[in-house]
Amino acid sequence: MKYFRLFLLFVLLAAGLTAQASASGGGAMASMTGHVIYRERIALRPGSIVMVKLVDVSRADVKATLLAEQRIENPVTVPVPFQLDYNPDVIDARMSYAVQAQIHDAAGQLLWTTTEHIGVLTRGNAATDVEVRVHRVERRKDSFHANGMQPTEAGKTLVFDCQGIELVVRTGPGEAASYLSGRYAVFPQVRPAPGVKYEGEGLLL
Repeated sequence: MKYFRLFLLFVLLAAGLTAQASASGGGAMASMTGHVIYRERIALRPGSIVMVKLVDVSRADVKATLLAEQRIENPVTVPVPFQLDYNPDVIDARMSYAVQAQIHDAAGQLLWTTTEHIGVLTRGNAATDVEVRVHRVERRKDSFHANGMQPTEAGKTLVFDCQGIELVVRTGPGEAASYLSGRYAVFPQVRPAPGVKYEGEGLLL
């Protein structure tokens, strides 16, 4: 009788653990691998921090959903390898997913960031050996004025301090792209120099 009770207790515990695993998504985690690179031939600053994220960007009208994140402290050199562990049960082949990366110095100041959509996992995009190119940012304090942004050459990644919020803008021929709420928005140019304006997503730069 004693052994029967122990056996029954074991069965109940096993059933409870199985139910808990099913409710939480269960199953093994999957991994997405790759490396973060940049074009400049300069070394990372001591104490630099690389942040890499896997996000769901399927819906353009809502903030991107974070699925996985890795923080890499004081990497030795570039390329910086990364591995993002995620739950494959939440991946839908019909949806869109992207990887984003930023490099900060030891004080938390943004140095490099992704400025374009890097699709992964679905729609023919890779899940391994993903190359994530980041662009060096240039901090501006005087580029906004009454007539819009001051003219700047295409291919620049700028960071503006907007009342304590960092706005990252990547300029291109006749347009500018900005990282907003976990996704990228493109703003066509609507006014020529000397005041350059870009409009889109209900915003005006």
